[in-house]
Amino acid sequence: MDIEPLYVAINSSHVFAASKDNFLIWHFTTPKTQSTLGLSGSRHRKDRLYHIDDTPSGVAEVIQDLDKSYQPNTNMQETGDPICCLAVSEKILIIGRESGALQRYSLPQVALVQRYSLTTRPQSLAINCTSS
Repeated sequence: MDIEPLYVAINSSHVFAASKDNFLIWHFTTPKTQSTLGLSGSRHRKDRLYHIDDTPSGVAEVIQDLDKSYQPNTNMQETGDPICCLAVSEKILIIGRESGALQRYSLPQVALVQRYSLTTRPQSLAINCTSS
């Protein structure tokens, strides 16, 4: 892992880890899933790293799925508004920042779809089972 994980969340198919500046999404499979899908010999990388200040649109994931050799560049600079919490469901990822900003990403394509603003720093986040 190229980041120091400070915050972690999980759903049925992905692990989400975040440092102050970046977040990583790792797609995992269980041995049962691999044998059912015939993926036991698959060795391509299943994690993606994003910088919190970038605005992913989901396009890089489509290109990477089509061309396994494609590696998008990830900004590794320090941000002025660090990550302070995150929450995930099957449909969305929400990341809280120290300024009170919330960023909502759609899953599984990881596209930034909405920004919200709170008047205080979020301490923790939770998402209900319907993501509403």
